[in-house]
Amino acid sequence: MHPKTGVALDSAYVRAEIVFDSFVESGKSGVRGSDSAGRQIVIRADEFDVHIKIWDEDGHKQMIGQVLPRNGNDFVGGSRLHLLQNGERIESAITNEIGEFVFAHVPEGVLSIQIELLDITVIGALNFAEAD
Repeated sequence: MHPKTGVALDSAYVRAEIVFDSFVESGKSGVRGSDSAGRQIVIRADEFDVHIKIWDEDGHKQMIGQVLPRNGNDFVGGSRLHLLQNGERIESAITNEIGEFVFAHVPEGVLSIQIELLDITVIGALNFAEAD
């Protein structure tokens, strides 16, 4: 077990990449919730996309998201997610039956999201320093 992340050391790690960021592609149409306030990010790893929205409410940032299989099959309910800063867990969540998750307290700065799926652990870098 990794001392900081708590993941079994024999888990396969997959790095996620950002495939959409509303701060970079603000005029793109057809993105779910693209007219709403907040920053929208989609990260992709292996056979999954993770749709993330972050916004500021009353001076603190929050994040909601959904882990979606790209093959259109089963949702990813019951998966563990961790928000990391400097390699340390700062908040954890579990996806519901349709793969949705919430982080209620998102700090400023460079973060990572870690998603523990059945046979892999996905890690993706996020930077919310400019998200409002």
